[in-house]
Parts: sequence; structure tokens; C-alpha cells
Amino acid sequence: MRASSPHINPTGVTHEIDRDALRAVLDEVAKHDGGHRWSSVVPGGQRATAADVAALLDEEQALRPTRFVFLWGDDGDLIGVGTYALKVRHSFPFDGFPVIARAFVRPRYRCQGHYRSLLAARVAACREEVGEALRGIHLGTSNPAVAGAASAFQVIGEECLQSSVVVTAYLAFSTALADELVDDLHSVASSCGEALTLEAIARRIQRCGIGRRGYDVINALANNIEATTGFQVRAHSLAWSQLFELLEAIPVIHGESP
Repeated sequence: MRASSPHINPTGVTHEIDRDALRAVLDEVAKHDGGHRWSSVVPGGQRATAADVAALLDEEQALRPTRFVFLWGDDGDLIGVGTYALKVRHSFPFDGFPVIARAFVRPRYRCQGHYRSLLAARVAACREEVGEALRGIHLGTSNPAVAGAASAFQVIGEECLQSSVVVTAYLAFSTALADELVDDLHSVASSCGEALTLEAIARRIQRCGIGRRGYDVINALANNIEATTGFQVRAHSLAWSQLFELLEAIPVIHGESP
């Protein structure tokens, strides 16, 4: 990667692991972004080594099956690196819910719209790899700028973390998932007020999500539907079961969560 002007447009996305690029990124993370998760890979004050790159790759794969995306300028200079994963964690029971994970835009390329390009590249990669099985793409962030770039994503809660930082959970719902959330309530919606309310939430879920404490709302409605009609929302609907499982796997704050 040669030095270049920072005012260039990204023209290339690659997916093959580039260890030299990751080594350069780790150096810049350690120097400029001590709060980034990757900063812990390189010992303080040292330059990144091949072993550090290997440690980064191992760390990213430990929690979930992770892919890397590299964004390049028209002169071949690296703009940034992002990751996405096929599941929130290896043990998650459902396919079709990839995750937009960590990213790093090199300091000289920031505030120029490149994160949006890196996000779009990862969303496109998720859609291509998962294909017709796609149910929704998850993203979690505490950065308002990131949220602003994620216009297709809707709020589904706040992540339950041992931290004072508020991380908002988002999901880009597939049309198939959104439709099933509605359709699976048809049999009880006409005879149960709670089911009608839950159906209304489902009808607008692609453009409104469920809100920051939405888990408690939809869980209470599902429980009341069962108490009133005997209809078990999770047991009778794959779509609702998947949504609840995802919210619990992230996990979002709910009930007595701190």
C-alpha cells in the first residue's frame, strides 16, 4: 500500500484475506484508536507482527464465522477494513441472520463517506452469500454516524453489555421475515386484541422496528395471546421464534436485565 491523497473515491472491494493490509490496520488502530476492540491485539507501543495478524483472525473466528471486506481507493491504497459474520455466534440455531461486525476506516479517510461504502459492501456480501435464505441482517453500534449510514436498519433494542456505553441493536428485516411475522398471526388476530396489536407491530416492522425496549412489549403480547387463546406464538410461528431467539442471543435488554 503506497502513500496517496486522502481525497479519492473507493472503487474496489476485495474479500480475500490480505495479511499485509491487516498488519497496517493494526498499527493504525494501536496508534489512533485505543478504544477499538482490535487495539488489544497489539502490545502497547509495538508494531504489529504477523503473529498479531494471526491472533486477530483467530479472535474474530472464535465467537462466530467471520468474513473480512477490504475497501480500496483507485490508486490501490487501503481505505478501510470491515467484517461481517454469518451468525451472531456459532451456537445460534438459525441460519439467515448475518451480522455486520467490526470495522476500521483509516484516519486520513474519515469524514468522507467511506464508512457508508464499507457498510454497503458488507451488506451486499451478506445478501450474496446468504441468498434467498436471508431473514435479516443485524448491526449493533453506539456511534450515531454509523446509525445514520444504516438507513435500511431498524431499532430492535439496546444491547445488554457490562458497559456504560449504550449500544443500539438494529435489524434490516427481509420482506420474507416481515411477511411471515404478519401472516402467522392471522388465525388469532380477529379474536384477540393482543394478537391484533402484535400483528400491527409486524406490519410496520420493516420501517419502524420494535423500539429500544421492544422485546418486553412483544413478549408480553405473546404471553397474553397464549393466556387468552392458547395460541403459542413461538411454537406455532418459525418467524416469531427466530426473532425472539435473535433478541435473546444478542442479547437485548429485557425484563430484569441491568
